[in-house]
Amino acid sequence: MAGSNGPFAAGVLCLLIAFLTLPILALKPRKFAVVYTMGSLLIISSFALLHGPLTHLKHILSRERLPFTVAYLGSLIATLYFVIVVSNFFSSSIGDTSYLHYTD
Repeated sequence: MAGSNGPFAAGVLCLLIAFLTLPILALKPRKFAVVYTMGSLLIISSFALLHGPLTHLKHILSRERLPFTVAYLGSLIATLYFVIVVSNFFSSSIGDTSYLHYTD
């Protein structure tokens, strides 16, 4: 249990930083996307450490959870692709919006 506290705290800190950058999202979408993605991945990894990596992997790849896992990973990859590779504000805004939708 103690091993999952570090990634969880770091993930919460990243999400806090990401939400504090929301007012400048129009100017720097890359910063928001990268920090938000990092926070989300850190929190998910803390749950994996808490429950055990294999148990967590089996859970997110189960038949009931697979569509949500694919949607989450797809929006995560699309967001990072549009922000880092394409560097187009409109495209990255769509990616950010879809990513925020699936993490609720």
